Amino acid sequence: MKTFFSIPRQQALEAFRHYSARARWQGVFATLLGRTEKNSLVSPETTPQRANRKLVGIQDVPVEQIGGSLNRNKDFDAEFRPLGDHLRERWVDAYLRKDINNWPPVRLHQIDGMYFVEDGHHRVSVARCTGMLFIQAEVWGYEKPKSSATLVHSQIVNSFEKSICGCPQEAKAHT
Repeated sequence: MKTFFSIPRQQALEAFRHYSARARWQGVFATLLGRTEKNSLVSPETTPQRANRKLVGIQDVPVEQIGGSLNRNKDFDAEFRPLGDHLRERWVDAYLRKDINNWPPVRLHQIDGMYFVEDGHHRVSVARCTGMLFIQAEVWGYEKPKSSATLVHSQIVNSFEKSICGCPQEAKAHT
């Protein structure tokens, strides 16, 4: 029994083949030139503490500003091109849903001015492949923890204010 694919599905499969083949060829060239570190998605230097995270909200994020992954940096290259056939079905599904506005927002983490994908790697890949400029995202941001120098400075200022006014309540009102 033959399985017939719809024309959009055939187009999606062809887009996947072409896009993933470019990733593989790029990987071969990078290896030959000794630049393999530039061919994979970056991960954040350090994973921020969950306690410091806050939901920024749903935003339209420029696709070109998404440059890393929290958990899938071996499945996609630095351009979010798929690196394996095991990604095909989900990628094709995302491709087919792009035109009917049936994508939930991807989940991104903004760390040191860069966006990292937690959920939605296939959608980001399809967005890049098809030339989308923006993608809707649930963005999480991280408050920078105060450095020890800042904490020491705050303690010195508070001690100084307490000694000047002699009243801990007034010192708190000034900070």
